[in-house]
Amino acid sequence: MTTSDLFAFARIFFLPLILVFLIAEGGSFSVPAAVLFLLAVVADRLDGLLLSRGSRPLEKLLGPLAGKLLIASALIALVQVGRAPGWMVVLIVGKEFLVIGLQAISTSQGVALPRVTFEQIESPLELLAGGLLILDPWLEAVFPFPPGLVSLSIAMGIVLISGVEAFWGFWRMIDLDR
Repeated sequence: MTTSDLFAFARIFFLPLILVFLIAEGGSFSVPAAVLFLLAVVADRLDGLLLSRGSRPLEKLLGPLAGKLLIASALIALVQVGRAPGWMVVLIVGKEFLVIGLQAISTSQGVALPRVTFEQIESPLELLAGGLLILDPWLEAVFPFPPGLVSLSIAMGIVLISGVEAFWGFWRMIDLDR
C-alpha cells in the first residue's frame, strides 16, 4: 500500500464521521464536522500532489474516487440540513456523472477525453464551498453575505462551464454515428 492509497483511504474513512457530525442534531456538531472535513481536504491535496508525480492504476482510481465521494457526500448532507440548495448540488454532482460517462465512452473508443480549462480549480472550489457551508451558522454572524452560498455559486458556475467544455471536446472528438 502506497502513501497515496493511505490518503485516499483516510478520506473515505473520514466520510461517515463527517456525515454523522454534520447531520446529527440538525447540524449542531458543525465544528467537529469542519475539523474532519479539513483533515480530509488536506489529505486530498497531499494525494493530488503525489498523483501528479506519477502513480499506479489503483492510485489513479482511488484518489479521484475518494475526492468525488468526499465532495458529493458533503454537499448532499448539506442539502439535508438546509445549508445548500439542492438544485445546485444536483448540477455539480450531475456534471461529475456526465464526465465519468464521457470518459468511459471515449476510453472505449480508444481516445482520451481532452482536459478542460478549469479542471484544476474545480475540486478546490467545491471543497472550499463545502467547508464554508459546514461552518455556515458561525460565518453568517461574521459576514454580511453567506460566504458558503457565494462560494458554492462560484463553484457551480465553474463546474457548469467545465461540463460544457468537456461535452464540447467529447462531441468534436468522437464520431457518435458509429
